[in-house]
Amino acid sequence: MITPDSLTVAFSSFTLISLAEIGDKSQLVCMTLAARHRHWPVLMGAASAFILLNSLAVVFGASVATWLPESVMAIIVAVLFGAFGIHALRR
Repeated sequence: MITPDSLTVAFSSFTLISLAEIGDKSQLVCMTLAARHRHWPVLMGAASAFILLNSLAVVFGASVATWLPESVMAIIVAVLFGAFGIHALRR
């Protein structure tokens, strides 16, 4: 059942991922392929890969979330966020 909370989560996820993905390698590969081949096969391939990879990510994330306690998950997320931030600042 679609609730206002699930729509809010879906919209915020869509917005954040869209902003983060602008100019990434996948987008550059799609533009290069679309310049050389017909656009429909490129679009279908990119959409299929996106759906498959994100479905696997959701299934993996949901299974890890049920396996680990929420406090442990929060610590892991905080450590990874800090590590990636420090890595980004050092570059």
